Parts: sequence; structure tokens; C-alpha cells
Amino acid sequence: MTAIHKVKRTGFTLPAVLIIVCALLILAMGMLTTVGIERRTARACANQQRAILAVHAGLENLGNTLSLEASNDDFLILSSTLVKPIQAGKDAAPQLFIARGSSAASGQSFRYVPLFSANKFPADSSRLSLPEIEPLVGDIETDFIDFTTLPYQDKVRAAWLPVHDPKGRVIARYAYWVEDIQAKIDPKIAGNLNGENQNHIRENHPFPAPGLNSLSETSKSLALDQIALFAVDPAAAHDHQGTTGRTLQENRNLLISPDSTLAAANIPTPITRDAAGHQIDPIARGVEENLAPGLCGYDEQALIPLADGIHKSAAGKPKLNLNRLLGIGGDQAVNEMAALISNALPDFTKRKGGFPDDYLKTLAANALDYADVDHDPTVAPNSYRGLDSFPLVNEFLMKFRWNNIRVEDGRKILELTVNTYVELWNMTDTAVEGLAEVSYETKFKLQISPNPNAFSLDDPTNAMPKLTEDQGYRWFPPVEVSLQPNEYRVFNCGTLTFSFDVAPASDFIASPIELTGDFDVPESIGYRMKWNGKWADQSRGGVKRHNITSLHYPSNTKSRPRQSVRATTCGMTYYRGSLVNNMGDPRCSFYVQLPQNANQYPANFSPNRRNVRLGNIYNNNVNTIYGRVLPSEWPDGGHDSPFGANSVAGLLGLSDGAFDDDYRIDPDDARFYNSLPDLSKGNYEAPMRISNRGRFYSVTELGRIHDPLMWQVRSASELTNAPAQPWGDVMLDSLSSSEHGGGNTLRIGRPEHPAFDQPELRASQLLDLFHVGCSRSDDEAMRAGPIVRINGHVNLNTATKGALRMILAGCLTQDPAMRSFTGDFHTGGTEKSPANQVVSPTPDITSVANRIADAIIRSRPYASTSEIANACEADGTKVFGNSRLFKEYASGNFPALQWTDSAAEEAFARAYESTTVRSRNFRVWIIGQTVNPAASASAGVEVLAEVRKVFTVYSDVGKRRNDGSIDPGKAKLKILHENHF
Repeated sequence: MTAIHKVKRTGFTLPAVLIIVCALLILAMGMLTTVGIERRTARACANQQRAILAVHAGLENLGNTLSLEASNDDFLILSSTLVKPIQAGKDAAPQLFIARGSSAASGQSFRYVPLFSANKFPADSSRLSLPEIEPLVGDIETDFIDFTTLPYQDKVRAAWLPVHDPKGRVIARYAYWVEDIQAKIDPKIAGNLNGENQNHIRENHPFPAPGLNSLSETSKSLALDQIALFAVDPAAAHDHQGTTGRTLQENRNLLISPDSTLAAANIPTPITRDAAGHQIDPIARGVEENLAPGLCGYDEQALIPLADGIHKSAAGKPKLNLNRLLGIGGDQAVNEMAALISNALPDFTKRKGGFPDDYLKTLAANALDYADVDHDPTVAPNSYRGLDSFPLVNEFLMKFRWNNIRVEDGRKILELTVNTYVELWNMTDTAVEGLAEVSYETKFKLQISPNPNAFSLDDPTNAMPKLTEDQGYRWFPPVEVSLQPNEYRVFNCGTLTFSFDVAPASDFIASPIELTGDFDVPESIGYRMKWNGKWADQSRGGVKRHNITSLHYPSNTKSRPRQSVRATTCGMTYYRGSLVNNMGDPRCSFYVQLPQNANQYPANFSPNRRNVRLGNIYNNNVNTIYGRVLPSEWPDGGHDSPFGANSVAGLLGLSDGAFDDDYRIDPDDARFYNSLPDLSKGNYEAPMRISNRGRFYSVTELGRIHDPLMWQVRSASELTNAPAQPWGDVMLDSLSSSEHGGGNTLRIGRPEHPAFDQPELRASQLLDLFHVGCSRSDDEAMRAGPIVRINGHVNLNTATKGALRMILAGCLTQDPAMRSFTGDFHTGGTEKSPANQVVSPTPDITSVANRIADAIIRSRPYASTSEIANACEADGTKVFGNSRLFKEYASGNFPALQWTDSAAEEAFARAYESTTVRSRNFRVWIIGQTVNPAASASAGVEVLAEVRKVFTVYSDVGKRRNDGSIDPGKAKLKILHENHF
């Protein structure tokens, strides 16, 4: 320091000297003070920077964890909560874990990695579960910190993790907690204004994938714009949507950060909260707690999950793409699909019961035919037959007529004609055109006295025209068929004219003649049908056909007719010494191994309309249910075809009595075509849903395919209390049967048959094996590729109740003909079906969305999205596909709604298409502190500086390999937004 010398000046008095000395003293003191402040400021800045570095150390820790554990497509993100709340009355704070599964000889195992700072990892478990948090963060309070993140949420708990200097001293520490923002709805993706008055609207029937936008990706429309953003308002519903959803969509340019949603929704200020921290305004609360804008979309390789029921050899391997299989087609695609089911779900084939063919290949063929562009069956004899948009034989008839006696070259020639008729039912919702070929089959013989020889109608030698022979059968020429959806129509397949040389011209030919032989060999006679040259239908077990005791000539009266008709109604009643009653589903005729029973003609003939054996069977007597074909009573429900005129010629109890038992009436008599059923709703009311769009939009469409399981369902005595639905579920004590079938599609998103409601047997687990790629893409390679797109999908394991509500909300749109049952009796008049009334508008899931959301949350955690199909309430009530949830329609012992399986599974399909079980979008809340390394242990931690920051981050895996898998070296954590808290 420089010295100060004293200077003498004349007249300089003592007071002045004293003032200068004081000033110098003040200056010196000021200089010393300034130096001290600068040192302390520098130290404080250093401490602050060290705290910031601690924050970034926490961020780096998280990035390393995600790079190590999330550079794959099989990790799960789960959430658990503290056993004991920190702040009573607040919402429990979800604390996240990454879960990774593995399988070994001893079974499956799951390990867990906390996504909050912790001192140790949870123990592994043999089943997916939610770990406890408290043991992971330390035993004493100085080991962890409880801190506030969201105002309405309980404090979170995280362990302090130390930062050491080169000498090993603790100079800083950090704690972090990760929030899953894929637990919420992205308002930049959800919602649309495509309805009337710019309201939200969902895709309608016939688009087959609820939850998805039907437009191509090139339209720039968002796949998940079907999510009902308007339901962020808890008071909104389909018919009163409010304005919040519309406002959010109009202000999407304002959605620039997680905190921008309130402004974009025009929520008024100031914000007021209740004691628990929730906004008092319910709309503001819904916006704040359930929306998260700006989520990053990403690709994902579709892998088979390690879930209950999945065989360990299949878990973790790529799912099969149904659209790729469609491109392959035929036997190769069927075999590949069936093989995966067999390998991944070894017991799945136990569902088949008495089904005689290859069950898995039949399911595969049904799936491929559902979606392909042709209308023909994929078929392999004695192995599988797929169901496409082609008609099936609903009634089968043969007319035998003594046509003439003529003399040629001194001989008497008996001329007998045989006509074969089929009533075809287009069970699908698609108009069909094609060529039907029907077989000619009979063992009838006749003997004309005094000629000792028997003449066989099975011998084509004396018949014209000559029939084509193929695959061991004779075939009539193809018949052109054109049918509207759900239409029934009788077709004359052809006529054979037999000319038998029976006697010399001088002999008398006695009348009547008798035809015998068919009754004794029912398994040897029946029908087969080809559709466009492919085997499409058959009577597997034959046909029971009574002998004809009297064909007269030349008289032709009601009591002495020249002709007789033998008939059967397909899929209804079979014969094994006694009658075996079925539901009248002709799809099962292909498989049931009993002869179809004879049907009285014309008294029980119901041409060009649904089958009715007797006019008086519409009552609650379960013993008469064999006489009617009512899909509303089938195991999987549906709609009953309209009957048309109440008075139908030939139908006992509904007919002009003059027609009863009159064999002179031809099956294609013009009078049967009067007052036909109204087909205007055929595409809604048809029992079968067929896409034929050349692609699967959603793997949930597998729920539309026919399930040919064959079991003996409820007996008559068990049906007394449920007359409106007599053909029941497959129960735990149901018996396998080769004699019963029909009425089922795969149950994917509605209550499973009780006998199959267990891992490996549930139809919903097929969703774990298959995917549909980027199904909305115009690029076939993308549709058939290994990648699926995640963009706005909500994590089921962390989703908020409000987010789930928005995913589910909105009126059901997959069944425009939906009805509600009004009683367990049958109506009279032309309908002749269980008492019901049209539901308009259709039920709004919004009314039960909270209940479904609660069940989803209650049933966590999920290893696979498909598992929500089994979500249930505390009392075991299944929430998907359960019409009894709609209280306004439920009463009595009968089902609440008469709806198709598409409508029953619609809520599930919405949820499945909009959700996932993992996340890559997070907010991480980090506290960094600088601490005094010299502080004594007894004095506790001395905090020198603290920084609190929240980062919005995206776990980016970078560009994928060609097979869709991840290159871990390209993974990184992207910071999208940061702020102090």
C-alpha cells in the first residue's frame, strides 16, 4: 500500500486536519468493505454456479439412465405413490419407474429403475408390480427431500445424491423427480372441429377403426384427432360440448410450453385454488391437470410384450404385421399367422372345443378374408375355410317331380326331374356379386313294378344335362348371384331330367311311385357350394332327408301331387336319434358333424327372409328357441333381420292356410317375393362385419372375425331367467361339442367367455402378437413395415383420469341400428323379436367414461396395452363392452342394449388406439445445492446455494436401423424447455 505523507500548509487549522483524517479513514474503511463484498460476491457466485452444475449433474444422471434403460422398445413406465402421504388432502404424487422384463427357465422376472433420485434399486419381482418408494430414498430425513412441484399434488420425495470434489469431499448435491407428461393429452394433437357447428365428431360406421382418423397421412390430418378434447370440461358431453375444446384448437399457436395451456384455453385470471391446490374453476382445473402440449412423436418397433400368458420364446420378438400378411395372402400367410399364435399362446387352441378343423388356421383365414379386397374364401380342404363377403346356404331344398310317361321305340320312359334350390343369406354388411355352384347329392332310388331293377337318382347315366365332376362331387353350372347386405334370396341351381326305360309300352305303370334311400344314409348326402370356384360352404354332417312315399301321375292335386320337396334349415336343428338344437347360424354348417334335420315343407319354409320354423315360437319358453334365428339372442349379440310381411305364403302360423302342406308350390314361386323385408338398413343390421379395404387400419379389427368355437352352451333349464339371450357364454363347466356352434366373434374389448378369461386363452392377447404398421400411410411399405407411430398416445400406466375420459368420450358410432331391450318378452307383428326400441342418439360414453377410467387406473400396472380389455371394478365388473354400465338402458334380467360386437368393442378400440405403456416425453424437476464441505456432521448440512429448475425433455433414440430396432449409440436426451420453479 502506498504511504501518506504529511504536508504543512500555513493557516491549515486542526479542524481541517481532523476532517481530512476522518475522510481518509472513511475512504480506507470503504475500500476494505468493498474488497470484502467482492470476495463474498465471488464466493456466492461460485456457490450458485456449483448448484447449477449440480442441477445439470442430475439431468445428466437421468439422461444416462434413459440411454441405458430406454434405448429399446420393451421398457415400461410405471408410477407408484408413497404409502403415507406427506400433505393430507392433496392428490398423491406419481413417482415413476422404468420396468424391464426378462424370462428364464424359472419364469419371468421384472427389475425396476427409479426415475427419481434414489439410494438403491427396488428388488426384482416375478410379476409386474408397483415398487414401494420409501425404502429407496433413505431412512433418515437428511437422506432425502420432500418438495413441491405441482400445486394440486402432494410433495414428492427424492434422495439427495452427492457431488464430490477431487479430494472426495461433498461439495454439492442434487435431487430430482420425473413427471410423465405422456400421462396427459396433447391439445395440439387431440380434437377436431369437423362436426356440425364446428363441434367435435368421431369417425362413423362403416370406417372400421374407432379412435383413428380415416384420412390418409398425406392429408396432414392427425391420427388421434378423434380424442374428445371438449371433454376437458367435466360438464361437457357429445350434445353440449362447450367452448373450451374449440378454443384450444383455435389457439394452438399459443401452445408453446407446458405452462401455456391456461392462456390458450382463455382461462380468466386471477387463478383461485381450493385448500388442496386445485383450481376452483372446473374447466381451468381440467386444462391444468390433464393437458400437456408439444409432445414429441416417435417411431417404435412393435414387439411382443413379456406379459402373462405369452410364451417366453416369443416375448421381445417383433410382432407380425397383418398388412404384410395381407400382401402375401393365401396358405403362406395363414400358416405364418397360425404358427405365431401357436408358439406365443400354446394353449390358445383349447378355445376351439369340438371344432373339427385347424382352429388357428381358420382364425387366420377369417382375419385375412375380413380385410382383403376380394370376396372369395381363403380355403384349404379339411384344414380351414375363411369367411369373406360371400353368401352362405341358409335353406336347402330339393324338388322331385314325376314329370311324364312317354313311349319311345316300344318302351315306356318315365321322366323324373330333380331341382336343387338354395336360399342364400348374405350375412355381411357388404353387397356381393359372384358365381355360386351347388352340388347335386342324393341316394334316392325308385323301383317300377314289374321291372325288378332299381333306378338310382345318383347315377347320372340317364340324366341330362351332364354335370361337372370335381373333388368327388357333381356340380350344377354356376348361378349368377347378386345380394344386398343382409339379404336372403332363393335360387334355382339347376334341373336334372332323368329318363328311365322302365317297361314295355304295353305295361301299366302304377301310381304313385316311392323314392327311398336318403333317409338311411344322411351322412352321404347334403350340399356343397363353391363361390367363384372356391369351396365356400357345406353340410359337414350331411342332411336328414325323409323318403318320398308318393309321387303321383298324371293327377296333380294337393292330396295327390306329382312332386314333393325335401328341405332343411341350415345351422338350426341337427339329428342324432334325437334333435340337437342350434341357433341357426349357417356359418357353423361347415363344421357341425351331425346331419341337418329335415324341415317341413312348405309349412316351415320362410323364403327370402330369416328362418322361422314355426309361427308360434316367439315366446319366453326356452324349449322353443330352436325355431327362430335371432342374432340378438346369440352369444355375441347383434340385430334381427326384418321379416317383411306378417302373412307369408307357406309359413305355418303366419300364412294363408291354403298353402299349408301343398307340395305343388315351388320354392321359387313368385308369390314368395311379395312384401319382402326392408333392406335399407342391411349394412347396419347384418350379423357379419367385413372390411374388404385391402388393409387393416387397426389390430382391434380382429374382434370382427368369426370365432368358430364349438361348445354346448347353457341348457334349457339354465335359461329360465334370461330368455332374451338364450345362447349363452362358454362357462367353466361347459362341455366341448361337435354338435353346437355359431354366434361368436373374437371378444376383443368386451367380457370374454368365462371359460377363456385367463392368460393365454383371452382373444385380446392376439393384439400382443400382431400390429398394422403405419396403417394410414399411402405407402404400402410403411403399412407393412415393422414400425408403428406414437404421436399423442397416452401412457396407460400413468394416465390421469381426465386424460382417459377424453380418450373415451363421445357417442358410439359403430352401430347406427342400436336398440335397447324393453322387456324379456317377444313382440308380435312383423318384427317377431325381443322387445326393443331404437336408441337415438346412441349412448354417449362420456356418461360412463369416469367409471371406465377408474377401472383402468385401478387395474394398473400394464405390461401391454391389450390388458386394459380386462379392466374391472372392485366387485369384478368388466367395464369394456358392458352395456349395463349405461344405467338409463339397464333393467331386468336381460341385456341392456341390442348392439353389434363392433359397438360393444368401440370404447376399447378408442382406448387401445390412443394409448401406450411407455413414455419418452417427460418433465424433470431438479434441486441442486452447494454445501459446505467443512461443516461438521453434528451441525448438519450447511447449504451455501440452491437452484431449482424444471426441464421438459424428450428421450430421443435417433435414427433407427432398417429393421426398426434402436442403435443405442444414437440415443440422447433433448431439452425442449426449461424454467425455474
